[in-house]
Amino acid sequence: NYYFNEGVDWDGKEDYIENGYEAGLAVEYCLNEKMRASVGFLNAKGGAKEDYQTDMSYSLNSNTIGFGFAYKLADNILLNVGALNTFYGDDEKNTDTYKETYKKTTFGFAFGIDYKF
Repeated sequence: NYYFNEGVDWDGKEDYIENGYEAGLAVEYCLNEKMRASVGFLNAKGGAKEDYQTDMSYSLNSNTIGFGFAYKLADNILLNVGALNTFYGDDEKNTDTYKETYKKTTFGFAFGIDYKF
């Protein structure tokens, strides 16, 4: 995905944003007739410059790794389980009076059932 951020009205912050992107790749492998495994990677660059960042709203570049498994319960029912972790790059904003450091990480998981009728 490519984000044309520079063409958006950022409510006065247009000079602090560059265009951004997300690039990802995932593969799924059938282990046997009933089980599948998958893995994926996503790299994201949001396009925020230092002056965009505040303690209330900030955007960090990131890398995400995800894993998943699927198990075929019946011909028309598939059980899915997945997890991901997003690693955000640290960023800082320095002024004459203060220094802010922005950092975080995110972990997520999901369960799902596919039903085909």
